[in-house]
Amino acid sequence: MTGQRGKETLFDAMRSPNGLPQMARNACHICNFMTQFVVYGLAPHLKDEMKARYVRDIKPGLDFIDSVKGLGPDVTGRRQVQPTLTFMTSDISSKTGCYAERLGDCRGPVNAEHVVSRVLLDAIWEGARGGRVYGLTFLHATSENPASIGIRALTSHILCEGHNSGSSSLDTESAKLFRAMERLVLAENKGEPVATNSYVRGDLVERWMFKTLVNGLFSGNFPIPFTDSFAGHLPNDEALQMIFRGAPIPKGQGIYVSHERSLVDHQVFRLEVVGYPQGIAGLRMWMLGSLFSLVLTDEKDVFPELQEATYRPGKLITAKTRNALMLSWPDNFAGETLEIRMSDGPAAAE
Repeated sequence: MTGQRGKETLFDAMRSPNGLPQMARNACHICNFMTQFVVYGLAPHLKDEMKARYVRDIKPGLDFIDSVKGLGPDVTGRRQVQPTLTFMTSDISSKTGCYAERLGDCRGPVNAEHVVSRVLLDAIWEGARGGRVYGLTFLHATSENPASIGIRALTSHILCEGHNSGSSSLDTESAKLFRAMERLVLAENKGEPVATNSYVRGDLVERWMFKTLVNGLFSGNFPIPFTDSFAGHLPNDEALQMIFRGAPIPKGQGIYVSHERSLVDHQVFRLEVVGYPQGIAGLRMWMLGSLFSLVLTDEKDVFPELQEATYRPGKLITAKTRNALMLSWPDNFAGETLEIRMSDGPAAAE
């Protein structure tokens, strides 16, 4: 207390409240994430109510946090800026119908592109024309009652012929990753072969996950937390450069891999869009018991699995047979080794 002016008592802060609004926001986001996790996983019929409650109850609280005066600047006087966590713009495709049209080099017609790569679906449903699917916006299906659908039906008009064929190496690498993961799991269950290696380009897998995420958003096929749809919305220039030109993903962003039994399930393949109220933060991919998290933000609270995850691992190795998946990354990044321990086998592909 420094003194009085009339009846007003003046105080000097004994410690700076710098960062308090962001900490409050982070706590709120963690609660939102856990609610979303429970609702989407166990009570999908409550999705609409969850979104309505966010707009009615949660959003006003966040606005209040942002409105508190005197807590925004840090000790250097710089203004704290809330990050924008989405790479999707408000611009609607009006030229070609290709979401990569901002690159200015579209070629050929916009054909039906598989939202999830055809070569990967062929690897998952090997020898079959399709399988059982749930979670897509156009399907009335649940995990307990999935829909039977053909591979040819899982398409949308989202890319021109040039950008579709020009990114085929990303699709090929996704199937290569699946087959390598499948060999690891099968060999570990059977106990042979021993100490054999597979090689996959991690940077192409990152770009493929980013492309698949945009495929699902632009087509409107992927359900999105906290908003209705990004259908028809174009990604920004930075995203397109990363996906189609191989521009580097910022350091600390990209793929994290975990194989904690408490964090992953043993579904053969599953995707989940990760979002904050401000936008899209990334994509989760479960593949044969391992969780690949594509992180596209520096605000990582929405990815609680990162506490037990390995950033861009250089090697995934099985505990018993010591078979390994070797992953290469940009700039000769030498990631750590992640050991995979099997508790039980993966569920059968559907």
